[in-house]
Amino acid sequence: RLVSDWSSDVCSSDLLSSSNPAAASVPATVAVVAGQGQGGFTIQAMPVATPTTLTITASCGGVYKTLTLTVNPPVLSYLYSNALTATGGNAIYLGFGLTGAAAAGATASLTSSNPAVASVPAAISIPTGQVQGGFTIQTMPVTTQTAVTITVSCGGIAKTLILTVKPR
Repeated sequence: RLVSDWSSDVCSSDLLSSSNPAAASVPATVAVVAGQGQGGFTIQAMPVATPTTLTITASCGGVYKTLTLTVNPPVLSYLYSNALTATGGNAIYLGFGLTGAAAAGATASLTSSNPAVASVPAAISIPTGQVQGGFTIQTMPVTTQTAVTITVSCGGIAKTLILTVKPR
């Protein structure tokens, strides 16, 4: 929020900018209505791959105000699957959600506590702008019921899901 003692005139900011518009953009101008002394505008954060600190600057009538802002990359929010139990030899789908849109080059790392029973790829790419992703877990035939922990990591956050693989 832009706050000052601009109370006598309508002020159209002659400078509203972001030091890194690829990470956070602002409109070109903001109006401060006479007598209100303040105005607001929306800062649009963009997908980033690493924490990105930038400065938003606004000026009106020769008065400058700045705001330091850090835009963080999305992190893993949740895992979901419609099947937490599978018969050995069958594949199941495991999905995940992020806290925001993925930046270019985003990946999720995957591990299985028992890859001989339930295998996952080491990593998957998350398409730019997506907030969800998923992958297939391939199970192998087993002679006894086996619990396998699947771990997904993205943005420094890891989540686990227990998959039970049953014999045929």
